[in-house]
Amino acid sequence: ALAAAEAAAAAEQQRAAEDAARRLRARADAAAALPPEPAASEPHASCAFRLPDGARLQRRFRPGDPLTALFDFVDSQGAGGLWPGEYRLVSSYPRRVIEPPQAVGSSGSDGGSGGGGGSLTLEGSGLGAGAQVALLLEPIGAGGAGSP
Repeated sequence: ALAAAEAAAAAEQQRAAEDAARRLRARADAAAALPPEPAASEPHASCAFRLPDGARLQRRFRPGDPLTALFDFVDSQGAGGLWPGEYRLVSSYPRRVIEPPQAVGSSGSDGGSGGGGGSLTLEGSGLGAGAQVALLLEPIGAGGAGSP
């Protein structure tokens, strides 16, 4: 019985180490895909992100950057422990939902409330130069109940 418990503990440690390595790879991949941050003197949109653990992140983005850059930034910072594709970005007022790139097109509809994807830019989604927006990370499957 002791040997079985030790084997189970060793297997759990192995899974935890593999999970940590996958998270580090996901963060590095997102950081590599992230376009450079524009200088404060360049045209930009300012985005503040609130993570599920209460932490806050801020960054400037060029109006021509793809919406995926928002997710790349959050993912490169660890996304509050959420995996890429496990959350959407939501502004509170007016409520606006930006779906993760993987979710776009996979459900058969775009939801009509923001979308995501690699081809839509910040400017094309209403976040042009001078825009300031606060975005909350909303885990997918949470907070969406009751919406059509």
